[in-house]
Amino acid sequence: MTLPNGGSEAVAAYLNAEAAFRRGDYGTARDEYARVIRADTDFAIGRLRLALVTAHVDPTEQGLYFGSALRGAEHHQQGLSTADSLLLDGFKLLLADGDGLAAVDRFKRATEQAPRYPQAWYVLGEFYIHFGGLFDQPVAEAGVAFNRVLDIDPRFTPAMAHLIALAYQTGNRVETADLIHRYLRIDSTSVVAEVVGIADTMILGTAPDQLALLRTVCRHSFIVLQDLALQAAVFGTREQREGPARSLLRCLERRGATDAERRVALRMAVAADLAASWPDSARTLLVGATGAWAAEERDLWVLVVRAARVATLGDATAAADRVSARVRAGADTDAVAHWVLARLGVESRRHTVALARLAPRGPVAASLTADLQAQEALQRGDTTRALRLWDGATRRYAVMSAPFGLVASLWPLRLDMARVAVARNDTATAVRACGTFETLIGYVDQVAQPEIERLCRKGAPG
Repeated sequence: MTLPNGGSEAVAAYLNAEAAFRRGDYGTARDEYARVIRADTDFAIGRLRLALVTAHVDPTEQGLYFGSALRGAEHHQQGLSTADSLLLDGFKLLLADGDGLAAVDRFKRATEQAPRYPQAWYVLGEFYIHFGGLFDQPVAEAGVAFNRVLDIDPRFTPAMAHLIALAYQTGNRVETADLIHRYLRIDSTSVVAEVVGIADTMILGTAPDQLALLRTVCRHSFIVLQDLALQAAVFGTREQREGPARSLLRCLERRGATDAERRVALRMAVAADLAASWPDSARTLLVGATGAWAAEERDLWVLVVRAARVATLGDATAAADRVSARVRAGADTDAVAHWVLARLGVESRRHTVALARLAPRGPVAASLTADLQAQEALQRGDTTRALRLWDGATRRYAVMSAPFGLVASLWPLRLDMARVAVARNDTATAVRACGTFETLIGYVDQVAQPEIERLCRKGAPG
């Protein structure tokens, strides 16, 4: 374990933070990690731990702390243990470059360097469960890593929380119940405990208890409701997604206190409607939302689903005019706006050049640039080049934006890759493209699922 250089108080705070995080006391852990960083501003691993614990308390702050960890790495890298240095390298590769394969290599090497270091196994498990689907890695390996954490420290609740979801996904009710009850004996007050307690009622409770919970579910925080809605989309049955999960989305809309939260709530509700093949409901939601943020979101939805050929949500010509005007008036850094306008042939050359200029800044702009090249190849009838470009473009992701971004999960690219691969009878590519939709990389992925289900049945081998 790497320790801070800020004296005995910083070391004590760090040890307290580590212990609190393992026991699910996320509020204390966050406060103690912050104390450490005030005492040793270059302690990059402390900043990284703060990001991880903040993910359990307020996910909207994650980017700030991960960015600080990466910026602090240069100054503190020499003082890290080998395992911590590998973990930090892995996060730099994952977050700055979107290179998940290189990142998971570092995380694996960290567990080899320190096989009794639970944080290394936990980070490896987090990669598999959150990002495995992005990078063609087996999500089931998350269970192996999290169980290894519990072998080392049986009371490490963050790993336990993930194992609950994995046990439920595999249909193992006995293990799910055991893990839930073990978790709640250790942590009953955190945001995660709130989610686990609700899951306990919804999965294992009686029908009257479940009905009572649905009547009061809106009392929970925005973060809890958002997490529950995501879990319902990933693990729920069709009946659950179109029933209780709709209650969660309505509550989420009511609980949104900022424009950013309201935008996420609207985005999730529209995606769920399109997944259920309810475009009229999606249009009603978009039309009913008010404010500048809502106008921007509405126009982007209209254009993105038109470009992806999955639905019609409004007048694309008028929406394109408004988005073009916003791009001209703004800082010219909106990669999604440039991409979708170029895809739809609106001042295509100008927006293609602008997007290419943004490509070095991050994985999303780079991947969307490659998609425009793939579209050009398709127009020339060169499907081999198009598939090759999509394959490369969907190897790197802006992982922090993927869960709730409109296109950061690159679902339109993966959908087109599946369409072309199935049409060409390219089984290997079809299997890869279809496989990326087996779990939700981003909540908006659901928009493509009705077509993906049809395509992937048609293109399945044998």
